[in-house]
Amino acid sequence: MKKLLLTLLSAAIIVGGYFISSYFTAEDIPAEAGFSHGDMPVRVEVAAAVRQPLRETITYPGSVAADETVSISPKVSGIIEAIFVEFGQFVKQGDPLVELDDSEFVERLKQAEANLQLSKAQRSRTETQYQLAERELARAERSGKQGISSEQALDTSQAARDSALAEVEVAHAEVQRMLASVEEAQLNVANTRIQSPLEGWVQAREFDPGALASPSSPILTIVDTDPAEVVVYVPEKEFPLASIGRTAMVSAGRGMLNFEGTIQRVAPSLSMSTRTTEVVIMVPNPNQELRPGMSADVTLVAREDANALVVPSPALVFREGNMQAFRVVDGKAAATTVEVGIEQDGVSQILSGLNEGDKVIVKGQFMINDEQPVDDGSGGNEGSGWSGGPGAGGRPGGGTPSGGARPH
Repeated sequence: MKKLLLTLLSAAIIVGGYFISSYFTAEDIPAEAGFSHGDMPVRVEVAAAVRQPLRETITYPGSVAADETVSISPKVSGIIEAIFVEFGQFVKQGDPLVELDDSEFVERLKQAEANLQLSKAQRSRTETQYQLAERELARAERSGKQGISSEQALDTSQAARDSALAEVEVAHAEVQRMLASVEEAQLNVANTRIQSPLEGWVQAREFDPGALASPSSPILTIVDTDPAEVVVYVPEKEFPLASIGRTAMVSAGRGMLNFEGTIQRVAPSLSMSTRTTEVVIMVPNPNQELRPGMSADVTLVAREDANALVVPSPALVFREGNMQAFRVVDGKAAATTVEVGIEQDGVSQILSGLNEGDKVIVKGQFMINDEQPVDDGSGGNEGSGWSGGPGAGGRPGGGTPSGGARPH
């Protein structure tokens, strides 16, 4: 008897398990597979189409460069006597940088000044001789009128006057030449002291005191980083975005440094190998946070709409060659073809097909068909079955509706 009861009990459990398994299996098969479970609505999640400002941006990798880079070389050759700055030091315009040994140039200046004095003395002598010749010519002219002197004497006096005048002109030219020599010597002495032509950072220092410097060998390199230049390469298809005067957002230091810049220069042609054009953005950099050589991301605004109608991007599905969204209308899914505009930050702009306030399915849309009953949890379909759709939770919690009995 005990064995019979155990056998009957085991059979009952097996039969019951079979029916329960059959029930859930049938209910769990998606409608798209061609099966149906009557008019039971599919649990879905919805979101309303709303209006909000929307901006589509494109980000390009770039690099920071200095606005100006100046190599400091002496205008004269000489031994470096002192360098007043170090590598990495910030300097202002006019700050002393380098001083060369000026002893040789000072001696040349003294010699030029002495030659100038000599030429001035020679000029004074020729001017005096010219004045004497002028007086001799005047006396000869008076004597000729009185018949005292001959015409030959008059010609001789006139020739002497003309020669003295020429000597004066030569002396004046020599004085000017000596003045130029003095100015050149003074300039050479001044060129032994080099000042910073701009405000910036000492990027390189190539020599130390005692080395021989020449105009062909830079001693220092100074870079000006305010404003900073950020260089990016824009692809051909996005070339219209690279217009001079356009605002650009610049991010560096892994997003910790953010700036607003302006497109200053655009290359007139594209690279044949990369089909990109070089674009230079000028970025105010008063705190010197952007340094040449840093990498930076440049973001340009491609499109924007201050009052865009948007829905969450997951609400959009591509079916039958069209982009669609499922609206919830009177408890049923309504497949609606939409035109999509800007897509940014998980939302998509709807140009046509939806109205503000329309409810669209954002979870469960891949498990339903047009006109299929749905339950969006708003209360119109209480006691619905399991929530369909990827990520929607699989089976309903508890497995049985709160009403107690499973609907058939």
